[in-house]
Amino acid sequence: MKKERAKNNRTIELTDKEKIELKNRLLLLDVPVSKESVLNKTILGDLLEVVKFLPKSFADLIIIDPPYNLSKKFADLNFKKRSDDAYMEYLDSWFPKVLELLKPNGTVYLCGDWKSTSSLYIIMNKYLTVLNRITWQREKGRGSLYNWKNGMEDI
Repeated sequence: MKKERAKNNRTIELTDKEKIELKNRLLLLDVPVSKESVLNKTILGDLLEVVKFLPKSFADLIIIDPPYNLSKKFADLNFKKRSDDAYMEYLDSWFPKVLELLKPNGTVYLCGDWKSTSSLYIIMNKYLTVLNRITWQREKGRGSLYNWKNGMEDI
């Protein structure tokens, strides 16, 4: 029996041809690379490892969706909730390194949930001028057993 998608599910489905084309754009890094070699590529890897191989000042836009400060499993990685101070130390351990990749007139979008946004703002404000916040209102919130459903995130 084929599983049917919910009426409002807008998940993108790729054709086999699109999957092959996108796979060909994957870039695995284990040595420093030039600006030209990363253009129109999807970099596959752990940010904490690959950031040292990327060229400085090459990106117009960097979108980062770090693990929120939750105890949660992401693929094969387990992220454990930390104190606010420890979470900010974690953010501060990699955020300045990512900023080195940004062109002087570039933009950073950093995603977070309602709980992590205050920590994200403090770290961003330490290194950048924060101009705005985008609130993404999802049609369906994440379920919760003991609280309201989370139906929005900040960028």
